[in-house]
Amino acid sequence: MKPDEIMYNSLLDGCAQNNQVDEGLRLLEEMKSAGVPPSNFSLSILVKMMSRAHRLEEAFALVADITKQYRFKPNVHVYTNLVQACVTNQQLNRGMKILDQMAEERIVPESRTYALLIRGNMSKGLFDQAVCLLKGALGLLGAPGSFQVCPNLDAAVVNETLCGLADRGRAQDLVVPLHTLIRQSAPKVRIDAATQRKIMSPDAAAGDSFKGKGKGKGGNRR
Repeated sequence: MKPDEIMYNSLLDGCAQNNQVDEGLRLLEEMKSAGVPPSNFSLSILVKMMSRAHRLEEAFALVADITKQYRFKPNVHVYTNLVQACVTNQQLNRGMKILDQMAEERIVPESRTYALLIRGNMSKGLFDQAVCLLKGALGLLGAPGSFQVCPNLDAAVVNETLCGLADRGRAQDLVVPLHTLIRQSAPKVRIDAATQRKIMSPDAAAGDSFKGKGKGKGGNRR
């Protein structure tokens, strides 16, 4: 019996999990020689493998070469793994450009795609861009035209973003307006009780002016 795609993909995933890049690439060549064409599933594993080895350029090259050779387009899972590879390898701008490419190819981002980019922007202090991403995912007013609506966006991503912005002193200028917009235009999105409390807390109401007052007069009042 000859190995099929499922077996090769399982072995490739093992190489990805254990950072055995050379063995993974050897398996890929063996797979091709055996007449077993790689699929999008294979490609998503290969991107993950190259990302963990910090070989980002090779990840992009594999996607370009394999999709051209076997005449198929990358799917949302391949693109999302490329986004993760960019974020992991400190190339956030390149990850953001993948959203434009997905829009051109009419591939709708999944919840994980947006979650990776929002978290990446938050970690870099790019809070306005994180808000734009969330607006795009929810289809809210003010979102850039290139950001496609994500029909299955996890509410946890929304709550995490709102809380993260509030924790960084951006409650008044970013969180409160965004929360109002979500309630008006995306009422089905569930804002949990903990997030509501954080948004409506005295610290959030005071906004940036409250942050940094220290322990002087009224500075630590709750």
